[in-house]
Amino acid sequence: VASAAIAIQIMTRYSLTHYVYELNHSKLKVIKVVGNKNTLSAELDLSDIRHIDKKDKDYSLKKKYKKAFRIHNFCNNIYPRNAYCLVCEILGDNIAVVIEADEKFLSLIENYMMINKNTGEE
Repeated sequence: VASAAIAIQIMTRYSLTHYVYELNHSKLKVIKVVGNKNTLSAELDLSDIRHIDKKDKDYSLKKKYKKAFRIHNFCNNIYPRNAYCLVCEILGDNIAVVIEADEKFLSLIENYMMINKNTGEE
């Protein structure tokens, strides 16, 4: 019974659900789509992102940054090829947001981060 429940949960999470990322000049929104229902799962200020790391099988936040993180996985696949970890500090908490993205999308995030940083310094 327990294995059937786990199988249903995995199927629902990775087969029937997908995430859409919406980016504007200052925010990244993560929208969870299940059938015709859309739910805002996360809204992240780009100014809160400290680092963007490529996430592979050997990647460990705790080893790299020497602190604990709350991790939010918004990948569409169980084993994504292009997973990236957005390492954030929000209200003093260490948060990691994991997304699937290509180089073009990452470049947009980094450009907006740089624009926001330069605008904030003036």
